[in-house]
Amino acid sequence: MLFHLNRRGNVFYFRLRIPKDLSSHFPRPEVRISLKTTNRSAAKLLFGQLEDKFQKSFALIRTGSVSKEQMDSIIGELCPSSEDVSTKTASNLSCQIDLYIADRSPHWSAKTTVEFTKN
Repeated sequence: MLFHLNRRGNVFYFRLRIPKDLSSHFPRPEVRISLKTTNRSAAKLLFGQLEDKFQKSFALIRTGSVSKEQMDSIIGELCPSSEDVSTKTASNLSCQIDLYIADRSPHWSAKTTVEFTKN
């Protein structure tokens, strides 16, 4: 099993090759997750947390102590499909647009009016 801390551009990524004995359970042979940080110290901390999470999950799957539904849930959490991610992003963006439209006022806010008249 290979764990790697990689940097693409300035952002660090967690990279893991799925062990051969578990590869039949996972959708891809490799997992890459953005750590969403440019700080090496923070990346190492996040890397350690993810590594621990994957190791524990692999141990649970190997022992057979989880049901099929639990295993699917674990795998779904470890390796979210790209469809899940894009749907989540799209719904978040839609919510933000709706909030912006609802909040938008055709007139200046009271604070802006006060600041404008001071000058």
